[in-house]
Amino acid sequence: MKNYILYIVLSLLGIVSCKPTQIALLSPNTEEDKVKVAVFMEQAVYNGLVNDRFPVAKAQYILDNRTTFFVGKCPVCMPTERGIERYVEGNPAYKKSNVAEYVWTGLASSDKETQQKAFSQLIMTYTKAHKTQLNLSEMEKAKLEQNLQNARKQGMGGKTEAFGKFCPSCDGACEMEQ
Repeated sequence: MKNYILYIVLSLLGIVSCKPTQIALLSPNTEEDKVKVAVFMEQAVYNGLVNDRFPVAKAQYILDNRTTFFVGKCPVCMPTERGIERYVEGNPAYKKSNVAEYVWTGLASSDKETQQKAFSQLIMTYTKAHKTQLNLSEMEKAKLEQNLQNARKQGMGGKTEAFGKFCPSCDGACEMEQ
């Protein structure tokens, strides 16, 4: 009973709060990090998931189906996976998401290509937003775009025909519409 009364008093004084935990957005540690594919992609995806209040169960679904969404050893896919893993580890519990309905429909589809297209759109949205957030100079933009294109070429070299026509992380990061 004493603890209950203490809790009420502290709550009234504003010392105890029941606000949801805030998740910190990631930002580059150095100017060089802004144009590094691994840093950029992990941060873009993580920050996008946080901003969208992406449901953890759906993020976990993507991780549970890695062979549908990621090309092994791809320099774009690996940091994309890490961004999602990092988000899932934080385990935010959001009641409402800001993700567009077509993404849910696409990810829930039984058609692999439809799932990949939806994931590519999601990644494209997150990378565009992160580029804006970073406020890159023209030189930094060009360098990042070149790095992303080079990483995409490398990743596509590891993609098998069985994977599908394109890599959703790479095409999303390079803003290639499907």
